[in-house]
Amino acid sequence: MVKHVIASLFAAFVTAVPDNWGVQDVWVLTSTLYAGHCTCLCQPLCSHPTDFMKTNLVASAFVPRFNNFSVPRCNEPIKQFSPAAINAAGQVNLQNYYPFGFSRNVPDMWSPTNPQNNVPNFGYPCGGLTDTDYLSNVVSLVSNYDTPQFIKDN
Repeated sequence: MVKHVIASLFAAFVTAVPDNWGVQDVWVLTSTLYAGHCTCLCQPLCSHPTDFMKTNLVASAFVPRFNNFSVPRCNEPIKQFSPAAINAAGQVNLQNYYPFGFSRNVPDMWSPTNPQNNVPNFGYPCGGLTDTDYLSNVVSLVSNYDTPQFIKDN
């Protein structure tokens, strides 16, 4: 009986994991300074950034890559980040460390209850991280590196 349950759980796990799950060599985190990024004020966040965004580098992308710089292929559907993933990483943390430039305003950005135009898509469903782990890693990485002082001063 126990062997049957374990075999069933294993089979369910194997079918739930995409074929290319986690095949990349590295994850690459890129960052941006919104003050320099917002030259046209065409994104709502450019005219009303968070205080953190005014003087600190924030995440702009976190992508899986092969050593030859290509991105792993994946046939899994791309979906919005789930409310559970947003709640786990923290909406305010995401607003500060991983802003979504096309959100209508800061209070609604990364809203787990009002995601329309406020939450981006999770573009790497085969990257070896769930959307919850992905967002938590981005927040952890950005919150643990310090923006160089010459950037903060300018």
